Amino acid sequence: MLLICVYMPYEGDESMIDEFADQLTLIDSIIQSNSDCHIVADSDYNVNLCLNSVHIAMLCSLCDNVGLTPVVKHNSANIDYAYHFCMRRFSVLDHFLLSGTLFGNAVSSAYVVHDTDNTSDHELVVLNLSLHTVSRMC
Repeated sequence: MLLICVYMPYEGDESMIDEFADQLTLIDSIIQSNSDCHIVADSDYNVNLCLNSVHIAMLCSLCDNVGLTPVVKHNSANIDYAYHFCMRRFSVLDHFLLSGTLFGNAVSSAYVVHDTDNTSDHELVVLNLSLHTVSRMC
């Protein structure tokens, strides 16, 4: 299993588009170099998948090319929001992207912890996977 954690640039001027694209190219390269692994790519992607933007189009293109699916689309996901701006605007900017087998067979649950003691504007997103492993004797 390969776990990729990144912090993606926010949507802004043209330089942010280039930086976002560069980061996605790096993620793609890492995934291609580890094609025998199940992938969990979690991050503050700084995109709301319900909207339409250049960054979202690029992220969706990467997902299509390497076979990743956002866990928010899973039937067992209960993710209402993971980011808030002064408790007035809410969105999901933090995502787990999973390779096909993990998405299809291993997701037990995905949810957000809304804790009043959390001083961040990002909420904790939890992913529970049910994994079956085989021990091998050398």
